[in-house]
Amino acid sequence: DAEPRIRQSGSRPVPSVAGRIEFRDLGFQYTDQETVLQAFNLIIKAGETVALVGHTGAGKSTLGKLVARFYEFQDGALLIDDQDIRSLDLVAYRAHVGVVPQAPFLFSGTARENILYANEQYHGLGNEELTAVIEKANLQTLLSRFDAGLDTMVSSGGEGISLGQRQLIAFMRAVLRRPDLLAQARLSMQDRKLLAEMAAAEADPAVRDACTIEAERRCSDHKAGMTSAAAPTSLPRKSERKQQA
Repeated sequence: DAEPRIRQSGSRPVPSVAGRIEFRDLGFQYTDQETVLQAFNLIIKAGETVALVGHTGAGKSTLGKLVARFYEFQDGALLIDDQDIRSLDLVAYRAHVGVVPQAPFLFSGTARENILYANEQYHGLGNEELTAVIEKANLQTLLSRFDAGLDTMVSSGGEGISLGQRQLIAFMRAVLRRPDLLAQARLSMQDRKLLAEMAAAEADPAVRDACTIEAERRCSDHKAGMTSAAAPTSLPRKSERKQQA
């Protein structure tokens, strides 16, 4: 299986992250028989939004998880602002990263409690104060998707609300951290349009300027939902990866 432990070569302080990401001849495999990425090269500039387009299993979401240091790559290098990602203090680095997974796990409680998870700086705020923070980040349109707003009840695992609503809670949770890097799974077309409208309305710079990696299955999904993205990068199909191995 993929290495469960992250290998570190140092603990360099990470006071800030500009957002330049470079995958240099990177190789990653879940098992010896399942190579996902082989000699993969890609440079994402600071503040750039890049859609990774490919079939299911091509490695789109894996790239975001590698950037977040959820997985350990086996070959090549991953550089953040021209620094080896393994040389950066892990806790300090992760404080600059936001992740919106394809199927977010939510805890039993309210939407508020799930949004505040890993956002300790807002724990003392009442609903009105937290709503003000959400409005400042231009996320109020997303909050309006919930009938009871912040008081919307969520069952363990996210039962009782749609997958799209689960992703929106995860998105608000990630954005309120004001991340410099954002790894985002594919959202529904309706939700992508909402995010595009937010960007057009000059969202909080914390949302607008984050370097964003998005996973998509088709180019059309990306173009319909975003207006300022860089040209998407196609990853090889699973069959093509087997031929390369």
